[in-house]
Amino acid sequence: MIEGHPNAPAGATVTLNVDAQRRTALSVGHTACELATFAINRALAEQWRTEVPLDQLGSPPFESLAIATSRILPYGSRDEYRLGKSLRKRGFGAGDLCAKLEEIEHRVETTLNDWALEDAPV
Repeated sequence: MIEGHPNAPAGATVTLNVDAQRRTALSVGHTACELATFAINRALAEQWRTEVPLDQLGSPPFESLAIATSRILPYGSRDEYRLGKSLRKRGFGAGDLCAKLEEIEHRVETTLNDWALEDAPV
């Protein structure tokens, strides 16, 4: 059903107007989320005690195995991870993670900054 035109026939032509600024902001947020995923995976690689399939850049895929929720926002994203029993069973060592958070954050930020300096097209 087309809002405002409840009797429009199937196959009717419609016009869609896109808010270009919002679309760009969400696109940037999505790209940032994807890059952060790879940086987080890389920063947490040493936490794995067993071999798991690797992501496209060669790191264990923490993000895809631990993600609980992900929300793309204008110019960013909000992701939540679950460090539960199933992740530990797959070989992720979370025991000392809290003690390493500042170091891990530094690794993620360094990786993202290095990639930004490459000025690669997106």
